[in-house]
Amino acid sequence: AKSNVAFIAGSLGSLRTMCAEQEDARGSFPGPVPVVYCSSNSGGGGGKGSAEWTEERLTEAADAGACGVLLTLNGGSELDNAAEGKDAAGDGVFVELYRLALSKGLQPIPEAVIPEATAGEWGEGEVQALVDALTEGCGEEPVGVVLSVIAEEDDDEGEGKEDDKDEETPADEDADEGEEEESEEEAPASALLPTVAKPLSKSIPILGSVRAPAGGGRIGTGVSSLKECGFTGAILRCECVPGYRLNPDLEEVGSFWSAAISDLKSTRSKSFGFRAKV
Repeated sequence: AKSNVAFIAGSLGSLRTMCAEQEDARGSFPGPVPVVYCSSNSGGGGGKGSAEWTEERLTEAADAGACGVLLTLNGGSELDNAAEGKDAAGDGVFVELYRLALSKGLQPIPEAVIPEATAGEWGEGEVQALVDALTEGCGEEPVGVVLSVIAEEDDDEGEGKEDDKDEETPADEDADEGEEEESEEEAPASALLPTVAKPLSKSIPILGSVRAPAGGGRIGTGVSSLKECGFTGAILRCECVPGYRLNPDLEEVGSFWSAAISDLKSTRSKSFGFRAKV
């Protein structure tokens, strides 16, 4: 397994640092990965919604070296059902942001935040309909789509908020196999996830989010559950990092991700590129 994309939220200064470090790796092994800038409302973190993405901020992200931006549908609010997802995909504000990002040389990546209580109702047809609506509204097939499932307890605890912290989050494109131990009392994790049709996942990357704290094979289990549901890959979120709320040093975070991703068992690696249009 290997990291194919780094998602980072926080200050523009941290974004510049991350992009500069990746550029320094050019010509080395492992080489640099594309850096995607995220707003504070990505992954269901609340924030200011669409108002957070201004033309100035997109310009600054591009100048800092970002390759893409994660644009969350519905202003970061949860989508209770597929019908809401289709409406959000065609929303004028979202479509305008999508096209504005492209004009700045950034590849926009749509993200849908789905509550765990209804995630299992998103079958292959519903996920395909969301992608079709995004393609129709934005005028092109997205380079990838992120489906982030939020557990109910996260709402009260405010997990996933990124207003006051900087983070580095790699994406593992392989949706690798992990440990699959489940207690008999609990429903399988795959029952709480959307289902992605194989032809769709081969057409464009459909990524899920893993928020399991490190230890006990939990990250591997989360990634494996996504694979079982047809996802192309996984974004390992900041919640996986021990003590992430304490805003750890980026070097320490990088070391953690290197060890965590190396521990995933798949040896297959895929290329996850961006089709930025200037």
